[in-house]
Amino acid sequence: MSWAAAFPHSEATFHGAIASGNTVVLEYTWNVTRTGPMPTPKGEVVGTGKSASVRSASVIEMRDGKAASCRQYFDLNTLFTQLGLV
Repeated sequence: MSWAAAFPHSEATFHGAIASGNTVVLEYTWNVTRTGPMPTPKGEVVGTGKSASVRSASVIEMRDGKAASCRQYFDLNTLFTQLGLV
């Protein structure tokens, strides 16, 4: 929920998908604008209106035709650098 509040305007561009057995892998780019508050270990940071673009991947485990779990991978340092947080 905190990510949704920090990035209420986000869009994903999908580049590829592959499925094997009960596993689906998606590759995409998140394009976000940080307009809301974002919690960090050092406290909440107010929105700046800065935009970022970061490549990501999700690994989704399917069970009975539905997503049972999802793990998302992306470079947090690249995201934070583009947003001016590091």
